[in-house]
Amino acid sequence: SDATAFATPPHYDPAALQDGERIVLGAFSTQPDLPLGKTRIARVHLRLVGPPPTLALSLTVAGNANADPIDAKTSFTTTFQTQNGSNP
Repeated sequence: SDATAFATPPHYDPAALQDGERIVLGAFSTQPDLPLGKTRIARVHLRLVGPPPTLALSLTVAGNANADPIDAKTSFTTTFQTQNGSNP
């Protein structure tokens, strides 16, 4: 689900994006009503030429509004569309 605490798009590292090998995102919220359970923090759109790349996620830090560490996991799903918008 989409949480209001993360309605603003996450920050990203432009230097990491420029090298073409990785995308670094960071989301931060001090709202007291941080979401519980599975929550979408970001949606990333890629324009690809050729075969799809191998994708991987890495979670560096996760904490609550008091900066206490929380048990968090990352996951992603992929969908593909052709240039005309149809699914391959």
